Amino acid sequence: MCPEPMPTRPALHQPAFAKTPDQRARDERERQRIKDAERPSSTQRGYDREWRELRAAFIVEHPLCSVPGCGEPTVDVDHLEDVRAHPERRLDPANLRPYCHRHHAQRTARDQGFARRREDRGGLRVSTRAALYPDWLRPSRVALQIVCGPPASGKSTYVSERASFTELVLDLDDIKATLSGLPVYQPGRAWRDEAVRHRNSELGKLSAAYAKLGGAWLIVGEPTPEKRLWWRIKLRPLSIIVLATPAEVCHARIDADPRRDAVRDLHHAAVDAWWRDYCPMPGDRTIRYQGGGTG
Repeated sequence: MCPEPMPTRPALHQPAFAKTPDQRARDERERQRIKDAERPSSTQRGYDREWRELRAAFIVEHPLCSVPGCGEPTVDVDHLEDVRAHPERRLDPANLRPYCHRHHAQRTARDQGFARRREDRGGLRVSTRAALYPDWLRPSRVALQIVCGPPASGKSTYVSERASFTELVLDLDDIKATLSGLPVYQPGRAWRDEAVRHRNSELGKLSAAYAKLGGAWLIVGEPTPEKRLWWRIKLRPLSIIVLATPAEVCHARIDADPRRDAVRDLHHAAVDAWWRDYCPMPGDRTIRYQGGGTG
């Protein structure tokens, strides 16, 4: 049974689960202190004068990012084989590729292989698992729309048909595919933390004064009104759109989509779980059926 309807406008007081700005600032300073203390110098990591000279020459010879279709100028040079595992290839031009800043950041996130365990560092308990609901998020300064629904409800299709080239689209499935270099739905849970960290970083930029995007879209599942309200309070989107595509339609799309072969059972179970937990919420824009789309 669904809970009592919630108000359409979020409460103006700070929710109990959110830390104060001073607490968040102190936590962030401590995390940065630990990170800086543990990080070797650039020379110790192999980025000495020889590397800087090679990097500068390589950028001149390869002025554009190597990611197909990107076309952005090269600002970073990446090693194909990690220099920690293959130090002999540190200065080998054949082991280099040019990247724009965005794609190099994605590559770095992938290579760091973020652990999921919790560790004690200097008496401070630190969780290394990425947070699906980071409490430091601030309201978006750009026009943001959030699209929710079960797997194969048509979320990605709905967004792709409406988002312009000046708008940012954040979808964990697409982010995992980009970070891993694998087709969509293939990376699996192994890439979950890297993708969530990247998504959270991009969401954080939406609150910055310099955000110049034409708009943004966030794709999430979120069957429960509590989670949708969390996003509404944190990001203050223009709208939350729920694609309440019937379960039988979602199941049929999953069976017909060859990209989902490796995750078919998982997605079928997720559809059933979404509909088991789903409750409407006042203020949502609910679309009961989408005739096309597979996302």
